[in-house]
Amino acid sequence: MLSTLREYIVTVMASRLRSWLTRDGIEEMLRTARGAELEQAGLRVCIGGIVLAYLAWYVLRDGDVQPDEAQVVAVAISFFVFGVGLTLRILTTPRVSVARRFVAMVADNVVTTYFLIRMGESGAWVLGVYLFITLGNGFRFGRLYLHACQLMGLAGFGLVLWQSPFWSNHPAIGIAYLIALFFVPVYVGFLAERLKKERARADEANQAKGRFPRRT
Repeated sequence: MLSTLREYIVTVMASRLRSWLTRDGIEEMLRTARGAELEQAGLRVCIGGIVLAYLAWYVLRDGDVQPDEAQVVAVAISFFVFGVGLTLRILTTPRVSVARRFVAMVADNVVTTYFLIRMGESGAWVLGVYLFITLGNGFRFGRLYLHACQLMGLAGFGLVLWQSPFWSNHPAIGIAYLIALFFVPVYVGFLAERLKKERARADEANQAKGRFPRRT
């Protein structure tokens, strides 16, 4: 019975894999998965690839790779592979998944926090990623994701200020960024909600206008 079940699973998986790898299968995946989550996943892969390329160049530029540098590159490789895997998951299972979105947000914030702690001053350019992913999730998925990602970023950068020797020696910059990380998403969320209400009001006005026959 186990062998029969195993053969059935292998047959089903092989059939699905063949369907995915055909031209029609690829077009169908892209058509059904097209949307905000795929855009966010694509950005994650692109940015992860750019960061990985930069770190590889930075670590290998002098030919002397230190253990901590190798660990940072290993994390960057793992994050890039995670991003590719998540994108493939969205393509093959395009339905909305709240859990998948939260897992992605956690991964983005955890990796950003790790880089800031380990890289010190040389990783300062990563600082803007917190706001980037917070606003990106908010615009694509709504205020719940905006503020959930914001809280993750605040917790992550708070940990950076506590654990990183570089950032703990620059508390004024760190506190200023924490203030920005608190107020900017709140303000953007308020504006987005206001625009949403104005758009709904305009749509209602247009629909009401269309219900009245024109006078000739």
